[in-house]
Amino acid sequence: MSDVKIDDLEELWKAGAVNMQQVAGQFGEAGINLHKAGVSESSVFEGADPKLTEAWARLRNMFQDKVLYKSYEHCVKSGNALANIAISISKQDTDNEEDLKQIIKQTKNSDVDDDRPPSYVPEAPKSGDEHPREYPAGPGDFR
Repeated sequence: MSDVKIDDLEELWKAGAVNMQQVAGQFGEAGINLHKAGVSESSVFEGADPKLTEAWARLRNMFQDKVLYKSYEHCVKSGNALANIAISISKQDTDNEEDLKQIIKQTKNSDVDDDRPPSYVPEAPKSGDEHPREYPAGPGDFR
């Protein structure tokens, strides 16, 4: 029998599989919206000093790549690691393993959206990525 309590494993798994993925999704959405801004920059900065346009593009690209994309990426990877750690620890104790499996099943089937892992985590685009006409609302959903 392990000194690890199932409540601790549940919280660790939920932090990784649910919370960190939800945060990653927010960075992804922000990256998508900032990336969309690049499409209309020429009309927004029409008549402005070219130095301003260039400075804005550098700032937007750096923020998009160094903050939004990297934060998205780190949240996804950290979340996956936390969830996998909880599962790995549970396998060292058969009671905890079965309990965690039940918790994961219940969580994934929860009626409350914020309680279950997101079914889709939008990826934050990098500044050099192509600008599609419209971004997907979910996996495979291009309008």
